[in-house]
Formats: sequence, structure tokens, C-alpha cells
Amino acid sequence: MSVSALKPMIRDIRADGFISLDEAKMLTNMSAGNNVIGTQLDNDEFELVRNVAADMRPTNDTTPVEKKVDVLNGKNTERLVHKGMKYAGITGASLAGIVALGTALEAGAIGAGIGALSGALPIVGLALGIGALVGFIMSKVSPVTKEDVENNTEKAQTADNHRRNDAVSRAAGNGAKAGGAVAGVFGFAGTLGVAGYALANTASATAAGAALYFGVTGVFSLAATAGFAAMGAIGSLIYSAVKNNQNSDVPAGAIDASPEAKAHLDAFLKQGTTAKDEVKDAAKTGAIVGGALSGVGVLAWAGLSIANAAGWSMGLMVAGTAFIPTGLACLALVGLCTGLGALGGYIKSQVSPQVD
Repeated sequence: MSVSALKPMIRDIRADGFISLDEAKMLTNMSAGNNVIGTQLDNDEFELVRNVAADMRPTNDTTPVEKKVDVLNGKNTERLVHKGMKYAGITGASLAGIVALGTALEAGAIGAGIGALSGALPIVGLALGIGALVGFIMSKVSPVTKEDVENNTEKAQTADNHRRNDAVSRAAGNGAKAGGAVAGVFGFAGTLGVAGYALANTASATAAGAALYFGVTGVFSLAATAGFAAMGAIGSLIYSAVKNNQNSDVPAGAIDASPEAKAHLDAFLKQGTTAKDEVKDAAKTGAIVGGALSGVGVLAWAGLSIANAAGWSMGLMVAGTAFIPTGLACLALVGLCTGLGALGGYIKSQVSPQVD
């Protein structure tokens, strides 16, 4: 890893407030003679170079003021939404932690605290949503104007210096997918159960039973989705804060650059990382293993359901009931194997670092 060599070079080329094509080429030289990045580009190096490219402003920029206003308002909205989510997430997580700790102390059991924390996660998810909404409203109430751009006001500069961070929304989306998978388990189980119930009961009774089941599990599924999304977003916020602290010794903010330098870095970044991502590869392997083991569990569920079936009606209802713990256990197993794989990959990357 050559981050330690890359940081001082970035500081040097930014020192005079301008980045030339030669400096950009020096930054991205991956030959053996200039072993700053080396022959492999890993995620940490890629992030540093990408941040430089994001800060560069071509000196021959002829973008109309109206277009600049639109761009800066988009960045300002992203900045305020992220800011709202950050503060709401910190507040919600802190309150959830206090409730969990108080519950554990009062009950005298750690399990009670964990249960309270799990129950509070949907509230944290709601807080994140409210924070994002507040940030969005603020961006519309106080937008970047044409006068801000022409006079290069602090508002325009702040918006221009904002770096897009998709990690939080991506993590929240992945968490929501996990919650959706939980909802899918209850949905499939409920479909089987309602089908079996319908074979032995009237249409009105079936409709009432289905409404009750899907109403209760629907609320639970929404809470699970919000909870997992909250966990993903909070985890990403923490990770982003750690990364920002690690890179705090690297200057940031808009900087002038030659058009050729900007084009060179943009073309360089299009190739993406070239170093092997041990964590991602190992997590993928773990997910495959967990999926295979889960498949065995689902087959066992199907076999037992058929073997114990006492007619289609009772068989479907029993199968639906049994699928809930089976499906949730399978999802947990996939998550566990993925996490263990990622941990193993991380340990391997630290023990045997990438050699350029």
C-alpha cells in the first residue's frame, strides 16, 4: 500500500493552488520507476485520487452561470441531506443506546438491553428519514442563487467544496434489502398458510385471516426494513467519519487545474481499482457457502413438510408456519457466513498486503 507516499505528493501538488497536467501525470504514474501508487491501485489510493479529481476546477470553464447554479444546488441538497442524516443518526443512536442501557440495568440482563436496542432501531431509521427530509427542505428554503455564484459567496463555496458520498445511501439501501428479505420470508410463509386455510374455510373467513396475518407481519416487515436500513446507514456514517479522520492530513476544497489535468485524472479513474479486494472476494465466497447451506435447510423444510402433511390444507398451513424460523435462520446463516468471510479477507489483507 502506498497511501503514505501518495499523501505528501497530493499536498505538494496542491500547495500552489493549481494542478498542471505534469503534476496529474506524476500523481498517477504507476511505473516501477515512480513507485508512488505502484503497479496496483487499491481502494484507499483510489479514494485519494478521486477526491483530488472531484476538487479540480478547469481554468477554461465556460459553463453558463445558470448551469452552475443548478449544479451547486444539487451539491447543496446532497450536503444538507447528508448533514441532516448525520445529526439525526447520532441523536437517534444515542437515545437508542441510552434506552438499551437503562433497560439492561433495570432488568439485570444484557439480553433485555439487546432486545430494547433492536426494538429502537426502526425509530433510528425514522429519525434518519426525518433528518434527510429536514436537510432537503432547508436546501429548498435557502438555495444557491445566481448572485451567490457570481459573487462566489461562502454559500456557493461551501456547496462547491462538497464531495459526493454515496456510501451512506448505498449502505442504507443494502440494509433495506436485508429487511426486504425478512419481509419476503413472512410473505411467502403467509401465502402458504393462507392458501391452506382457504382450502378448509369460507372465503370470508380466509379474507379476515389473511388481512390479520399480513397486517401484523406487514408492520413487522416495515419495522425490520427500517431497522436494517438504520444499521447500514449508521455503520456507514461511522466508517465515513473514520476515513475522514484518517485523511484529515490531506488538503481539501476546490482547486484550479488545467483542463488537460482534469481530463487525465478522470480517464485514470475510469479504470477503477486494479488491486485484488480480499475483503470483497472473501465475503462473496462466504455468501455462496451460506447460500448453499441455506439451500439444504430449505430442502429439509420442504421434505419434512411433505412427510408430515395430513391433507393439503393442514400441510400448507404447517409448511407456512415452519418456513418462518427456517427462512429467518437461513438469512442469518448467509449473513454470518458473509461476515466471517469478510473478516477472514480483512485479516488476510493485513497479514499479506498487496505487493506492487
